[in-house]
Amino acid sequence: MKATATAVKTIMLIPGMSSGTRFVALISDISISQLSGADHHRLSSLDHIRPSNARSSDSSTGRSLAVPDAIGRQGSRWMRYHTQGAIEVIAQMLDQYDITQDAEFARKDVMPFAEPVLAYYDLHWQRGADGKIRFSPTQSIETYQLDAVNPTPDIAGLEDVLPRLLALPDGMASLQQRQAWKRLLADLPPIATGRTENGKLPQLAKSDPEGTPTILPAEQYGPTRNHENPQLYVAFPYRLYGVGKPDLELARNTFAARLYPFDRCWGQDGPQAAVLGLTEMAKKAAINEFTDYGDERFPWFWMTGGDWIPDLDNGGTGMMTLQLMLMQTEGKRIQLLPAWPRDWTADFKLHAPYRTTVEGHVENGKITHLKVDPQERVRDVVIVTPGS
Repeated sequence: MKATATAVKTIMLIPGMSSGTRFVALISDISISQLSGADHHRLSSLDHIRPSNARSSDSSTGRSLAVPDAIGRQGSRWMRYHTQGAIEVIAQMLDQYDITQDAEFARKDVMPFAEPVLAYYDLHWQRGADGKIRFSPTQSIETYQLDAVNPTPDIAGLEDVLPRLLALPDGMASLQQRQAWKRLLADLPPIATGRTENGKLPQLAKSDPEGTPTILPAEQYGPTRNHENPQLYVAFPYRLYGVGKPDLELARNTFAARLYPFDRCWGQDGPQAAVLGLTEMAKKAAINEFTDYGDERFPWFWMTGGDWIPDLDNGGTGMMTLQLMLMQTEGKRIQLLPAWPRDWTADFKLHAPYRTTVEGHVENGKITHLKVDPQERVRDVVIVTPGS
């Protein structure tokens, strides 16, 4: 995609099941393979996963980071308490259910996977005197390792998936499960907030009283050890904040105060900007993600930003950004053009929840030839205008 006005011909995008991403947008209507029981087991045991660029041994002790320590914990500090990814998978599976309304998938795949993950979060940590869970020791993604308390991504993820699980039709979960999930939701600590320091996220959670309100990556956290922005998981992959939702300004302030802008490879600037209605930022990110080519033998391979060759992160993140710029959904509400540039033209066909497809043509910020199937879902469509 070029930076100038561009025609994007017939993009077909559907949710997918890709590790580390909330959505995957594809250019054809491909069925989504479901996770097998063996895959569920592997995904629910995260200790064996280590990023490809992580150190293989501790520089101070020489001990292999892949080997558990004396009490059986994961040796790598990058992944020791990194369990949040399992909540992302639940969110992905619920996205698939929302689209397909496949009750069998919910019973046979979503429930068996979600139950042990949520039981872990319910039972692993102690409650404080206020009755709230105190998540410690833990980490906030890979950036704040070992010393985080009440990490924002985990709390945001639970706030996202628990109400969705509780809203599933009767018969999907037992009464005992529902009671446990309600208790877990009620016992979550609040997502930490503070104020910026010199316009950016405060170091070591020490806010400037004169700073701008912002969401923090955890209630307490130490020095950074990677280049992620965990506090923005409230926008993506867990869409607690966004266009049409309360406190959008707080989330936008948080985006502006992030320490690590990154709009290529696995960087989340694109999807997060789109969810927050930051059109110019999302546009820039989408262009960068689709055109971040490297110098490999095959020149159309994306640059290896931090993972593997051939890189797939740029394309996956770019397609997620593009879809979220064009359409965002919440329950039955379908928002079109929440972050779509006026100078971009496209023919589109998108899958929405409740077995719905939305197609049409957008040009100069206006939609024509809108077709919604089933037709009665057209009443749930809202076309977002800038500043609304």
